[in-house]
Amino acid sequence: EALPGTQIIDIRFAYDINDLQKKWKKLKEANNNLQFAEAYEVETGRKRMIHSSNCSCSNDDLVDAKEFYLTKVDHLKVAVAMERNNALTHKLPIAFVTFAKGVTPKVYVESYKPCRRTPQSSLSDSINSNNWELFLSPLSWDLIWENLSSNRVIWWLRWFTLNLILILFVIFFTTPPVILNSSEEIWIYFKHKAGELNITIKNATGYGVPGFVQSYFASFLSILLASLMMYCITKSVAFEYHWSK
Repeated sequence: EALPGTQIIDIRFAYDINDLQKKWKKLKEANNNLQFAEAYEVETGRKRMIHSSNCSCSNDDLVDAKEFYLTKVDHLKVAVAMERNNALTHKLPIAFVTFAKGVTPKVYVESYKPCRRTPQSSLSDSINSNNWELFLSPLSWDLIWENLSSNRVIWWLRWFTLNLILILFVIFFTTPPVILNSSEEIWIYFKHKAGELNITIKNATGYGVPGFVQSYFASFLSILLASLMMYCITKSVAFEYHWSK
């Protein structure tokens, strides 16, 4: 009614599956461990024994890995089924609309931009369509479904914090003189404290940082920064909880 002449093929609502995804990953990991234990038993003819607790090294808590993970898989299957039913009761204010081939969704996205008159229908007031926001969605396999439930305010706070840490990280590794001066002050402080306690520090003839350290420290930090930077950026992007890959 609001978009005459438009054929809509499908409408799907989004749900909060964050907890479901976590339990599903645990189930997948337990399944992999179970398959490994079964393959080990077939190959060697012996049972694979593991510690039932991660914090124990005693042989008293050794259990059969196959039986342990079989029980764990059964338990997690029940937990995943329960969480799936629970997720269906937590609907997100997000819907995915699929238009028929030949329709240009961008036209409708433009219609719902701020300060524009949105298409009206007899249900516009009841469904509050004037406050809708329309975006072109990535393909389904490019979406990170468990991140759709992330709060926008929390998302921006997380983004700001992570990028601030990255900036401080870069500043720290690109200012060797500051690090050298700080290390020298720390060294002097500890020497002073050692003198108060009558503790002798070997080779404590000077307060400065050794010359060879000063010569190669900047190069070392540059190499270390180049090695770690891409890894840190990749991890920070993952922690930002983006909606798409």
